[in-house]
Amino acid sequence: EMADRGATASIATSWDGSHPPENVLDGSESTFWVTTGMFPQELVITLGANADVSRVAINGAGLRRISIASCTSEQPGAYDTVLHETDLERVDGRQSEVFKVKMSSVRHVKLTIHAGWEHFVSISSVRLEP
Repeated sequence: EMADRGATASIATSWDGSHPPENVLDGSESTFWVTTGMFPQELVITLGANADVSRVAINGAGLRRISIASCTSEQPGAYDTVLHETDLERVDGRQSEVFKVKMSSVRHVKLTIHAGWEHFVSISSVRLEP
């Protein structure tokens, strides 16, 4: 999975010891990262090496509005928005969202959750696909 290819959850704006951000990269749908009760929340995934990404696939629950940005430098810094704030449909249970994006030689991908359908949002997996 993503963690096997050197990806890390390098920055997260909320942390719960039972549901840490690294869970989004472990390939298991039974583990997840959970936000605290405030928005926006951010999660930065750092790749082991720069790569082209054309699809971002997210599985989770409670996601209402999201944006995606990318950074090509080795250290996270200035981000370019690749998906502007996007409203998602309310779904009972698990959500599977796929976003078509254009990221060339990206090193860091920032997911910003601007709103949830409830007080908390969970993300069980994030896949960055060529």
